[in-house]
Amino acid sequence: MGEAKKRKAAAANKSATLLEHFAAANTPGALTVYALECDDLLRLFASAAAGNETNAILTRLVVDWAKMVVCSKRGSGPLCINPECDHEFAASGEFPAAVVIALPFAKAEGLGSISGVCLKCAKAAGGGEGLLALGIRSYRRIWPDCREIKEGHA
Repeated sequence: MGEAKKRKAAAANKSATLLEHFAAANTPGALTVYALECDDLLRLFASAAAGNETNAILTRLVVDWAKMVVCSKRGSGPLCINPECDHEFAASGEFPAAVVIALPFAKAEGLGSISGVCLKCAKAAGGGEGLLALGIRSYRRIWPDCREIKEGHA
């Protein structure tokens, strides 16, 4: 994604905090990680409806994940992204306070990873950067070499 598109996407959805990460040090598999507090989802949906491509992909992932939660029975729903938390999201329980979403840098249609963050863990993370840090800790369990790419150092 070009710098102009990145600035436009960030401006269109100020609540989405953006970081880029490599899945492994020597692979071209960069991921873009977003942390969205659920209070900001209407802004995300409106931006997607207004034509923002990235936010349209994020919206589809959030809606698909929410449908999966609603259809989940107690005991088979997704868990909070915090590996130390056993909070389950299911139709009969509370929805997340935030979500962490990882998209391939190339934004291949249909691909992405989304996890909920329960209210307790979201409060402990402190929002924005703390939610991203929580997501990165979780992703590092899968991709131990996951690292942040600082602006201009790709």
